[in-house]
Amino acid sequence: MKIYANADLHGAIEQIDKLKDKEFDLAIFAGDMTIFGNGIDKVFSKIDKLGKTTLVIPGNHEEDKQVKQAAGKYNHIFDIHKEHIVIDNVLFLGHGGEGFTTRSKEFDSLAKKFEQLAEQYEKVVLVIHQPPYKTNVDIIHGQRAGNKSYRNFIKKVQPNLVICGHLHENANKQDKIGKSLIINPSYKGKFLEV
Repeated sequence: MKIYANADLHGAIEQIDKLKDKEFDLAIFAGDMTIFGNGIDKVFSKIDKLGKTTLVIPGNHEEDKQVKQAAGKYNHIFDIHKEHIVIDNVLFLGHGGEGFTTRSKEFDSLAKKFEQLAEQYEKVVLVIHQPPYKTNVDIIHGQRAGNKSYRNFIKKVQPNLVICGHLHENANKQDKIGKSLIINPSYKGKFLEV
């Protein structure tokens, strides 16, 4: 499965226009698609016109409800915040929001359910906004700004792919926790295989 992954678009819809002639099966936007929620319908309308199944989560620039309501207006956009979806026998798990928290009580409460789901699939993709702690994608100004709840989950479950963003300084960086590839695809996006 060929995935187009994007994080921190922040309303730069010209990046979506660049996808019109590209071949991919699925798009993922790992939060901060807008600047403080402004113009979310304009962004989602542009994404929906691609005609590709698209998974989204809120970042720290969108409210959970806002993303859910906006996604509900479009045929190809699915909000997977605190949810899961299976496409072509690949399990996608989503958790958005979070800014600079070192732990997420909300995610910790979902972790057991997500772990049980992950046991049933050979291929698992975790979509989060904030990066996991102690990786190449969580350093800002020489300090760690990742989330330990995510790191613990990744270490235990070993999803095939983890898509995150939030820290623009780490755009296009990647790392591994065990066999899990962790990548910040940036606002320009990246094509990935899973």
